[in-house]
Amino acid sequence: LIYSRGTPIKILAMTHLHGYAIVARPGISDVRELSGKVVASSGPGSPTWLLLKMVIDMYNLSDVEIKKMPPFMSLNALLTGQIDAASLPEHYVSLAESKGMRVLIRSQDIWPNMPGSALVVREDFLKGHPDIVLKLIKVTVKSTKYINKNLNESARIVAKRLNVPYDVMLRSMKNLRYTYVIDKDEIQKLINLLVKYGVINEGVKAEDVVDLTYLKKVLGEAD
Repeated sequence: LIYSRGTPIKILAMTHLHGYAIVARPGISDVRELSGKVVASSGPGSPTWLLLKMVIDMYNLSDVEIKKMPPFMSLNALLTGQIDAASLPEHYVSLAESKGMRVLIRSQDIWPNMPGSALVVREDFLKGHPDIVLKLIKVTVKSTKYINKNLNESARIVAKRLNVPYDVMLRSMKNLRYTYVIDKDEIQKLINLLVKYGVINEGVKAEDVVDLTYLKKVLGEAD
């Protein structure tokens, strides 16, 4: 999205896959019941918005009113009955679930390898500070490996930092797949969907925005 608007950037590593879900108030138990309902989501192009658009298409939903809200506002609106459902990222999904809301569908249910967050840098910074970029990737790789090996302890650390109950954070982190590996085909699928839904223009290719050089160098050093 940033690249399509003229900002030269490179995706250097992933941090996780999927981790998004549509959560509904009590009384709604199936995603097919969202026709005619009010559903909150972050803005166009965001992963939660994209998930919602895919679900609307996949289940032939009609008259869904999409309200643009950041996750914390969406959660509050859902808990106070101002909306019927929300497309949320973790840890907000697990927080909503802990408050009695129902998860209708998760991103991995319809797109198992949906790209989540990534390490993205501007090209000018990449060219001017390659040493710093390598350090960032090393930290990303090291932290990803640590999380996968020590999920419980990682959840305790993050829960304390975000002031979230440990059990909620552990459940949340189990709903993400932590990885630094970039799959260009999945990135291209993401780009194609953004084109389909009118968020970006055609012509953007994954190979133009993904640079594996630095990640390969870091992994080579690790070996």
